Amino acid sequence: LPIITAAADNNIVIIGATNMYDSIDPAAKRRIEISAYIGLPDKEDIQKLFVKELSKIKMGESLAKNNEEIKELSAKFVGYTPSNIVNIIKEASRQACVQNREISKDDILNALQNGTYEKLKEEEYLPENKKIVKKMGFGNN
Repeated sequence: LPIITAAADNNIVIIGATNMYDSIDPAAKRRIEISAYIGLPDKEDIQKLFVKELSKIKMGESLAKNNEEIKELSAKFVGYTPSNIVNIIKEASRQACVQNREISKDDILNALQNGTYEKLKEEEYLPENKKIVKKMGFGNN
């Protein structure tokens, strides 16, 4: 905590992130001047995330361009963190690579089903006083 005070005295900005806000020491929380909650992505943000991540993978380009399948997938991924979604895409790409083919919607659904990814409900883990949501997009806007 003295480091935080010294940083502020020297005009140094400290930026941190956590998905376990309630686990932060209350003394440290008191020194936080600004905090913003960035919620889970909605269906539209998930679509953009899928397109962005699949477009980076040569084997995922066809799926990235298939708007219908991306919409179907994004509806199933509401409640998952962006990092989990990216990890699921990576696992699906590994499975497709082993079989030397394009990534399919089924590969992604199988990666989700076979993984240990937990769907989150923000109302269950977010403190009541932190439910002011700031949006964070994944597109080029």
